[in-house]
Amino acid sequence: MAPLRDKKTAKVVENKNPYMLTEEEIANITALAQEVKADVKAINDYYHVASLKFIPRAKYKTIIANLEKQRNVDKDKT
Repeated sequence: MAPLRDKKTAKVVENKNPYMLTEEEIANITALAQEVKADVKAINDYYHVASLKFIPRAKYKTIIANLEKQRNVDKDKT
């Protein structure tokens, strides 16, 4: 999908859709997923999307909680 561009200046603009994950939230999910060795593609597949940017913002806390749970499971194994 092509980046969103301003019609007058043709500059790339951030998606300001309040119902989708922000760039910061996507970065947090990605970082935590890498930390716990979770597959971001599996998260995308679970929500039936091609990219994290298409996941509804309302799912952010659930995704983070599940990744945190995985972190705790990994700690218990050590």
